[in-house]
Amino acid sequence: MPSDRDYVLGTHDEELARLGLQHRVWRPVVLDCWQRAGITVGKRVLDVGAGPGYAAVDLAEIVGPTGEVVALERPGAAGWFPLLAIPPC
Repeated sequence: MPSDRDYVLGTHDEELARLGLQHRVWRPVVLDCWQRAGITVGKRVLDVGAGPGYAAVDLAEIVGPTGEVVALERPGAAGWFPLLAIPPC
């Protein structure tokens, strides 16, 4: 069974905060990359290794209610996906 140690940096609150900061720092660059990659309204996107879901939420905002984002994370990643407990747009 996977444990917190399966991910080198852990899945505790401090790591979630670090990932949140990293997401905010790189977000403008990533949004530009996704736009250039053609991710727009109505697209279907697969986020593999989605972690806590920061990118998946951004992607859901981009594709809107006519699109779809599927976010995958390893089984047993307790504490991950706190942002994805919201219904789709």
